[in-house]
Amino acid sequence: MDVHDPAQPTPGKSTVLQEFVEKYGIQDLRIGIINAGGGAKGAYQAGALKAIYEFLEENNALDKVKMIAGTSIGSWNSMFWLAGLVKPPATGEMSAH
Repeated sequence: MDVHDPAQPTPGKSTVLQEFVEKYGIQDLRIGIINAGGGAKGAYQAGALKAIYEFLEENNALDKVKMIAGTSIGSWNSMFWLAGLVKPPATGEMSAH
């Protein structure tokens, strides 16, 4: 059985954040998230925000998100992030509660 070394990037996952941190360090890293409007685009954004949240959590960078904003449906999705509704519960499913 192959065992993945957690110190190494997960195969198939983006290494952009790791590469940035290696080059510039993490002390001054600040992340901003902007969500556009567009009606049905909001459902896509919800999935993208979940993926972003999980990526940042895996890389211990959630505390580096300093700003999140949006317009129209993007403002709703921003509100869900700020209210903690993007984080998947222990079951791994999105929650509206």
